[in-house]
Amino acid sequence: MHSLLLKAAATALTLVAAAAAAVHVGGHVKSAAAPLHPGVLGAPSAISSPSGGSLKLAPAVRASNVEAVTSTYVS
Repeated sequence: MHSLLLKAAATALTLVAAAAAAVHVGGHVKSAAAPLHPGVLGAPSAISSPSGGSLKLAPAVRASNVEAVTSTYVS
């Protein structure tokens, strides 16, 4: 009796998890207009230390005038 209850509970949990995943995926449909790598806004900032050194921080993604990538081979 306990094994039957355990199997039924495991099956119910699996079905609930599958349904929740389907709802989540359905709510996040791919948008062809959304860029995969959005542009970085803002200017780089500089930090100076009391000892006289400085560190200039800049984003790794640079703005450009090329068309945005909206799809890849995998997607």
